[in-house]
Amino acid sequence: MATLEKIRSRMGVLVAVVIGFALIAFILGDLVNSGSTLLNSSKMTLAEVDGHKISITQFQNRLDEMTETQKLISGKQSFTDEEMAALRDQAWEEMIRETVLDQKLAEEGVAVSETEMVDLIQGNNISPVVRNFFQNPQTGMVDREQIVAFVKSIEAKNADPTRLLYWKYIKDQVKIERLTRKYASLVQRSLYVTSLDAKRALAADANKYSIRFVAQNFFTIPDSSVKVTDADLKEYYNKHKKMFQQEVGRDIEYVVFDVRPSKEDFAAAQQWVATAEPEFAAAQNPAQYAQNNTDKSYDRYFKKGELAAKLDTFAFSASTASFLKPYFDGNSFIMARIADVKMMTDSVKARHILVTGNGNVAATQKLADSLMKAVKAGANFAELAQKYSADQNSAAKGGDMGWLHRGQVDDSTLMAASGSVKVLQAQDGFHVLQVTDKGAANKRVKLAVVQRDVIPSSNTVQSVYNMANSFVADCKNLEDFNAQVAKQKLNKRVASRLSPNERTISGLNSPREIIRWAYEADKGDISKVFELKDQFVVAVLTGEREKGIAPLEQVKSDVEYLVKREKKGEMLEAKMKKELEGVNSIDQLAQKLGTQAADAADIAFSSYIVPNVGIEPALVAAATTVKPNTISKPVVGLNGVYVLQQTGKVVDPAFSIESEKVRISSMNGQRSVYQSYDALRKAAGIEDFRYRFY
Repeated sequence: MATLEKIRSRMGVLVAVVIGFALIAFILGDLVNSGSTLLNSSKMTLAEVDGHKISITQFQNRLDEMTETQKLISGKQSFTDEEMAALRDQAWEEMIRETVLDQKLAEEGVAVSETEMVDLIQGNNISPVVRNFFQNPQTGMVDREQIVAFVKSIEAKNADPTRLLYWKYIKDQVKIERLTRKYASLVQRSLYVTSLDAKRALAADANKYSIRFVAQNFFTIPDSSVKVTDADLKEYYNKHKKMFQQEVGRDIEYVVFDVRPSKEDFAAAQQWVATAEPEFAAAQNPAQYAQNNTDKSYDRYFKKGELAAKLDTFAFSASTASFLKPYFDGNSFIMARIADVKMMTDSVKARHILVTGNGNVAATQKLADSLMKAVKAGANFAELAQKYSADQNSAAKGGDMGWLHRGQVDDSTLMAASGSVKVLQAQDGFHVLQVTDKGAANKRVKLAVVQRDVIPSSNTVQSVYNMANSFVADCKNLEDFNAQVAKQKLNKRVASRLSPNERTISGLNSPREIIRWAYEADKGDISKVFELKDQFVVAVLTGEREKGIAPLEQVKSDVEYLVKREKKGEMLEAKMKKELEGVNSIDQLAQKLGTQAADAADIAFSSYIVPNVGIEPALVAAATTVKPNTISKPVVGLNGVYVLQQTGKVVDPAFSIESEKVRISSMNGQRSVYQSYDALRKAAGIEDFRYRFY
């Protein structure tokens, strides 16, 4: 019977499997259609997908269920902001995939029957998901007896509800994986590689060319010497509009008012340390004094090299009566005394009995305590583990957990005597733990450290806020914003193309609220003062980018760069054409241009990079098509203009028509599932309004 601890330990593997397969997610039924007028109102709509509305209530219900499941899987009681953001993204992808693919799969008769599910869980075709949960670590094979035992345990009258939830989760993932394989198979089997495809690929891959070339890079011409008119920009833009496709985005400019300790804050911290120093030096219990007065706890035993240099030197060279006088490091005052010195091991060998219950903590602890007393009275630990432990993996070995190292167990366990028994409470239950052996001991020191961080006082914070608030008061529009930036000599920063669900802005701590504001504001609006960690921020909305082809005004700087690059290409091309007159070799041309010729080899038509050059598709094409031993015309590339001569050609014997068929088939198979699903997503016309709520 698999235990919850084992399931948790294998979640990393499962997640990798599910992510690799899960283009589809069918964890719950279709929650998209709702008859409620309130839910269908625009204010409550989180997304519209293929004509279906997803309300914030539906999404939050899905997110809540997923969150609770992940808490049980991970053993955590809560998640960080980053982890919650990842869960929201996962819930979003599940609901989108359900809406995008449910009808398509149903139309094609794609489903997983109950008979199939039995076969995937306990039959002859065990699912990879089940394999990950119920694999015997010794044999690498699926432990069918363990599966049967687990199923029986959840079918019992007083089944652990936590186990029931895990089992539901496993079954859901089995179904997801199977549906995904079926979908992938449908797509992949529709593909075929012809001999003509393979022949063309063979020519692109097997033929390798060598060239000698001379280059004139664009950077040799200053931008200031290239004149560009509005007509030039408009002409280029109209010819290349498809280059300027964009997604929805917002552009902002912002200023940051950093909250840093003032001189007064520094002086206050210094005065506090001066008062505390003689008290700490004279304290009868330095560890207790430090615990009550420090801004950072050092309440553990350290070995040599684990502490910062000055503390480390003091800890392992001073006597127990020594006192490390206050010194300033980073942004803190630090002083220390030695609280204790012990010879300690870094590892112990232990065995345990994991006791879990049906939510009755008192009864579970009572059983654990009684087992501890029985062991102390001489009962056979191995027999008790086999009978009572929820960790069946270790129970089969008499509860043996092997060697546990510092970080896996606390200091009290490392210091426990060999043979000692105690009860430890953890998120998965109560552990009756017995130390059976100990590693070699080494010197460890416990320090009593008083660290006083210099932090901004409330007066300092208020002062910086007032500055930011005053800045806002003086700004009515973008012109005022720029005028105040110049007047106060502030550093204005720019963030462009912020997507609706963007969560980061360079240099800012958790700026999500600023991004949400940008989608609620109008162009030219000045924000309120945003309070971030140690920062106050004021922003102005400078641009609203809509999905589609960007207007020239929004991409003017990009177009100008491209036009200047084009004009530089024309200038260098004309120069090289002139210098080519009367030239018989690449080296002769290089000499006339005042530069050096270079060589590049192993260039195939399928090459992405040219050795010694970089990404230059035009140069790749020229290298594979120019006649041998002839000097090419100037080739205008992405970074410069090139003249080349093909100096050699070899055919790589590792390639063949058959090997190319296999390679192309594999590549197409990998791409087809993703690309077909991506096409379905685009066709669904997804409108994403998550930014209104998160």
